[in-house]
Amino acid sequence: NVRYCGLVEAEWIEFGHKFLDRVGLKSSSEFSPIFLQFLDAVQNVVRTKPDCFEFNEELLLFLANAVYSGMFNRFRHNDSRGLRESQEQDTTSVWYYVSANAAHFLNKNFKQTEIFDFSKAPETCFWNRYFLRDYPEQLRVMSQIG
Repeated sequence: NVRYCGLVEAEWIEFGHKFLDRVGLKSSSEFSPIFLQFLDAVQNVVRTKPDCFEFNEELLLFLANAVYSGMFNRFRHNDSRGLRESQEQDTTSVWYYVSANAAHFLNKNFKQTEIFDFSKAPETCFWNRYFLRDYPEQLRVMSQIG
């Protein structure tokens, strides 16, 4: 999961995704769940061929919740410069937390040599474990349906 975290760090945080505006931690006309949509898309790919990924769905669920929690400084800024200039050094690093809990986020069935053919991917599906997390009965029913 180190590589996936590096991807999020480089392509989202360092590239300048406006987390502060997009996730609604402050009043902004730019609120948009773009990062959550990205995690949802990744979840659909992981669900299709879980053995191709070194991380499991737990990491995606953790990041989806972490970005909206306000607990992690990495997600409370609009760019890496704002993060560097921030005086908010009192928060735990999201990557430290992931690293410290790596076993929880590790896919034990990961096969590095397997190649994923995206052209044969099935249809996308609703991310039950995230979007129904506050509705355990519906989550249970949806899990039984498949």
